[in-house]
Amino acid sequence: MKKNILLIFLFIYQISFSQQLPPLVLSALEDFSPSTDRGYIPYYKDVKRNALAINAATYKNQFSLAEYTYEGTADVYLASIQTIAEDDGESTYKLYKNGKLLATVQNPTTDKKFETKELVYGKIKLKPGDNISIAFDSHTNGKIPEGDITAYSRGRWVALILSYK
Repeated sequence: MKKNILLIFLFIYQISFSQQLPPLVLSALEDFSPSTDRGYIPYYKDVKRNALAINAATYKNQFSLAEYTYEGTADVYLASIQTIAEDDGESTYKLYKNGKLLATVQNPTTDKKFETKELVYGKIKLKPGDNISIAFDSHTNGKIPEGDITAYSRGRWVALILSYK
C-alpha cells in the first residue's frame, strides 16, 4: 500500500514538473521603449512587420537602443531574438543587462527581401528590476545598388524570447 501511494505521488510530481513552461515573448513594439541615452539614434515602429527598425536613409551604420524593465520572478532563461533578415545588409543585435553587454549576434546573409530568423544569445539570469536593452544597427553588404551608394538593412527585430531552461 505504501509503495502504491509513493508511486502515485511520484507520478503526480513528474507530471506537474515535466510540463515545460511556455517562453516569455517580449514584443519589440509593445514591451520596449526608446532609450534616453544620447549615444544612440532614434528608431521607428514598423507596424506592418511588427518590428522596431532604423531609418537607414538617415542613419547608416549606427545603433539604436530599446529598453525593457524586467518584472518577472528571478530565474535563468535562454535568451534569443526574433529578427527580420534582409538581402541588403546583415544587422547586428547586442543584448545588455543593466548596461553590461552580455552577447552580440548578427543576421545571416539571405537572398530574400525579408526573412524571419531566431538568433540565440545564450543564458541570462534575471531578477525583478533588471534593465534589458537591445542595441540594433543599419548595415550594408554592398550588394544592392541604390543610386550612388548601396542599400542598407534596417535592423528590424520583432521580439526578445526568454525560454525557461
